Amino acid sequence: MEQQLFSDGIGGISVIGSTVRIDFVEFSPTEKDTNGQHKAVFVKRIVMSLEGFIHSAAKIQAAIETIAQVTQIGRAHV
Repeated sequence: MEQQLFSDGIGGISVIGSTVRIDFVEFSPTEKDTNGQHKAVFVKRIVMSLEGFIHSAAKIQAAIETIAQVTQIGRAHV
């Protein structure tokens, strides 16, 4: 069975040397910030080469463009 990771988004991206670190977050059902909003908590970090990151970014951009062509959600954010 394949492992899957759920994430509500990316909490941060850092470049250190020749590696890119992408921190994924999810909204905690129990922890809230001072405004009463659900707090984003760290879930998992992916570390990849600069080349891998650039290739991945191109794939994500292509997916965004496809979504924008078929949905109102994509059009509002592109």
